[in-house]
Amino acid sequence: MKKNKKILIKIIKILISFFLIAYLLYSIEWNIFLSVVANANLLYIIFAGLLYFSGILFSVFRWDIMLKMLGIHITKTLNIRLYLESSFMGNFLPTSIGGDVYKYAILSKQLPNKKQKIIGSMLLERGFGFLMLFAINIITLPFFLNIIFSNKKLMLLEMIVFGGGITFFLLFNKGILNLLNRLFVNFSLYKKIYEFLVSLRKLFNLKNFLLPSMYSLFFILNILLGQILYLMAFGVFINPLYILFSISITYIAGILPISFNSIGITEGLTVFLYGLAGISPETALAVALSGRVCLIFANLSGGLWLLFPRALANPIK
Repeated sequence: MKKNKKILIKIIKILISFFLIAYLLYSIEWNIFLSVVANANLLYIIFAGLLYFSGILFSVFRWDIMLKMLGIHITKTLNIRLYLESSFMGNFLPTSIGGDVYKYAILSKQLPNKKQKIIGSMLLERGFGFLMLFAINIITLPFFLNIIFSNKKLMLLEMIVFGGGITFFLLFNKGILNLLNRLFVNFSLYKKIYEFLVSLRKLFNLKNFLLPSMYSLFFILNILLGQILYLMAFGVFINPLYILFSISITYIAGILPISFNSIGITEGLTVFLYGLAGISPETALAVALSGRVCLIFANLSGGLWLLFPRALANPIK
């Protein structure tokens, strides 16, 4: 029953992605779109696609810090491999196993007494990514207030992003945690969640905060460079600060589990946000789809790793 529910949810996500992409393709002028694609500079697109692997490295370094903070040591080679394999598993195989679930399954099998810490490391790694996206959004937001206040859809998106950021901070606020603990003291499930969040909060100090934040920043700047190259491939260039602002919204929205691998959400927001900067829907969609195609080819490399045996190196049990 539980398995059927997961399959149903995945089918719904795929359908949502399909209809969003179909709507975007229906909304554009095909003759203009094909002309834009035909005149693309493939060299820029290839360089932008290769940046995906440097982004993986920044994520690997960040997760490695989280793992070590929790007493789990694996090689960076295995870390890279798990990232690529999980991307392949989550995107190409007919299974309900997502990327993070796959990484958890592999590590927890060999480190059964550290299951909670493995989950904690993945939550912290994702959390630092979200935190930096939220920070970039807040920093760049003042430069585009005129655009935000003149567009109700963008204003709504900003409210969602801001609400998500505030919720994130509240989850790790000691006073809020204690208050929620008193309110839900009779719920055993919440008690476990509370204890889990408190244990993660105790890990934070200046050293443990700065380095993962730095890798998160490098990861986002890596995305920025990729977006600039995709735009240049189609002969356009816009303010890099606005690209950062758009990235923060698009990636935070992509966290919402309402579509398959954020397909349709990313493309739709790219067309909308770049459109506000004067880029035609056809060009913006070409940029978004180029990024999607490069991401798919990069994720395919994870399938190659599945052909070879894997082993943890010197795990601390």
